[in-house]
Parts: sequence; structure tokens; C-alpha cells
Amino acid sequence: MSNLYHEYDAAKRREYYLRTRKLKGRVKKATPKPKPKPKKTYEQRQKELQARVDALKSRLESMRAAIKKLVEAAQSRSGVDKNSADAAAATRKYQESKSDPTSKYQKKTASEKAAAAKAAEKYRDENSKLSDQVESLTKQIETARKRIKTLQEQASSVGARKTTTK
Repeated sequence: MSNLYHEYDAAKRREYYLRTRKLKGRVKKATPKPKPKPKKTYEQRQKELQARVDALKSRLESMRAAIKKLVEAAQSRSGVDKNSADAAAATRKYQESKSDPTSKYQKKTASEKAAAAKAAEKYRDENSKLSDQVESLTKQIETARKRIKTLQEQASSVGARKTTTK
């Protein structure tokens, strides 16, 4: 039993403590830090947004032109005369204004509503932020794309004969 006896030596303990007292912590893997992107100035961002808005506007105009062509083709197929439709609208407008010209609360015709909507849209476009313009133009392009698709489907199905299976 005398072999198991161990005597405590305070000097040795202190010396061991002084050698190993610094906390080491874990060693992390060396990872390269990502390079920060150079910050863009306000003018650069505005220039990029303006270029994007211009591109979207031109794209929207080309889509509107395509829609106009498709509508005119559909009208010519159906036999509707554009001039007669305009003349009927003008006559209707004249008769409505003739009924009560002093009325301040007269109903607006479709053309007056369209003109008011166009003026309001122009005002919004001039007084909105570029990022808002980008969003609205992309939405308009999407609706124009859907309309072109439906018009093309209608045009292709006009003369098509549906077959039935027995």
C-alpha cells in the first residue's frame, strides 16, 4: 500500500500551472474573406435604373403595337369598320351632351375616360421613382404578353374546325 501513496508538491504544481495557464481555444480553418463589392454612387444607380426604364418602355411600346395590329386584324376579319365605330361614338357623345349641357355631373364617355386616364398616367410617370417605374412597366409588359397570347389563340381558332371523335 505504500506504493500508492503520493505526496502533494505545491512548488511543482505551481510551476506546471504557470507553464500551461494560457487558454488556447480551438484552431479555426483559414477562410478567405469575400471581397466587398464596390459601392455604387447615387448617380450610377439612377443611370442604371433610367436605362432599364427606357428599355422596358420601348419593349412595352412594341408589344402595344403588336396588340394594335392583332386587334385591327380581328376587326377586319369580323367586318367591323373602324370609321363607323368612331362616328357612332361621336354621335352618342353629342346626344348625351345635348340632353343637359349645364349638368356638372354628366357621365364621361369612354374617350374622355381614356384621355383622363392617360393624363393621370403621364403625371404618375413624371412624378414617380425610377424603381416604381421599373415595377409598373414589368407588370404592364406581363399583361401585354398575356393579351397578345390570348389574341393569337383567338386568331388561330377563328377558322379552325373542331373535329369530334366517335
